[in-house]
Amino acid sequence: MDRIREYFDLSETAIEHLSQKFQVPTPTPKLVVPPREKLDYHALAVQYQHLIDDGTCRNHADLARHFGVSRAWIWKVMNR
Repeated sequence: MDRIREYFDLSETAIEHLSQKFQVPTPTPKLVVPPREKLDYHALAVQYQHLIDDGTCRNHADLARHFGVSRAWIWKVMNR
């Protein structure tokens, strides 16, 4: 919008009128995603193994259901 205003030398009300008439979308602010912290796979594997050993979860599939992740994720963590 600023470039249009500068180029045509239009007032603020003229810009608003034109944007309403031609339904110019307003720019959306960019989403800033903070960086993820690194996972400690060894600590996760120990925690998962502890849950299997104490009987909370029977196997890797049960662990996956318990945490709401895929079985592939559990295998990835356990095999590191």
